Amino acid sequence: MSVKTTIVKLPVGYREVVEENGSKVKKVHREATIKELDGYAEEAIYSSASRSNPGALITTLLQHAVTKIGDYEISPTKNKRIIESLTISDRMFLMIEIRRLIEGDILPMSAKCPYCGNNFEYEVNLAELEVSVVPDDKEPVVEIEFSTSIKDKNGNESRVAIFKYPDGKIQKEVLGAYADNVGKATTAIAERCLINFEGLIEVPPRWAAGFPLSDRKKIRKALIIDTPGYNQVLQIPCPNCGRVGETTLELDSFLA
Repeated sequence: MSVKTTIVKLPVGYREVVEENGSKVKKVHREATIKELDGYAEEAIYSSASRSNPGALITTLLQHAVTKIGDYEISPTKNKRIIESLTISDRMFLMIEIRRLIEGDILPMSAKCPYCGNNFEYEVNLAELEVSVVPDDKEPVVEIEFSTSIKDKNGNESRVAIFKYPDGKIQKEVLGAYADNVGKATTAIAERCLINFEGLIEVPPRWAAGFPLSDRKKIRKALIIDTPGYNQVLQIPCPNCGRVGETTLELDSFLA
């Protein structure tokens, strides 16, 4: 039986430190092989264990659709840790590529105009979406400058922080615990992804909960929306009033 497959290049890639010739070097595994989903995948995806947690559901789907990442073989029983260690943006990228492999480039979506309230249907050509990439010699991190500053116990003050992009493990933990509470989810993602605040040795506990909504919006935008990979922000004109509204690609569009 012939199964459709394709090879794609991940925007961030699976990154590890390996030893070569007695020295430790960073290695980026960017090439991924994906295949069309089968009945075994469908059964696993619709199991109660997967459906109860969106992060776990994506991991299950990717374990069945991805057969290789760089030097590593992937299967439902092999190298789950690699699938979970991929950034959310890489996981989203793979979801889109799997959808393209199975259904083609045209994705039907629906929207509500924020200006006139009109509900309408439209199509997105996935092949035309822009893709941004983190180069091999750059770390997959993002700097955010906040309007609010925090202080450590020594009185040092900072408003600039460095974050890593959330991965599949964080996605599973946060969505499993706070799927219906965007506030707690934002706090959890910020605290789990923080690398450091510039000039501070340590940060106060639950620092993100005390930030104003404007700064918390910056966190969501930088770590969830404006990430490497496919541009998830779409500019869609309303067929009723003609004004252009903004929407984002949602994973539900691929899991329906």
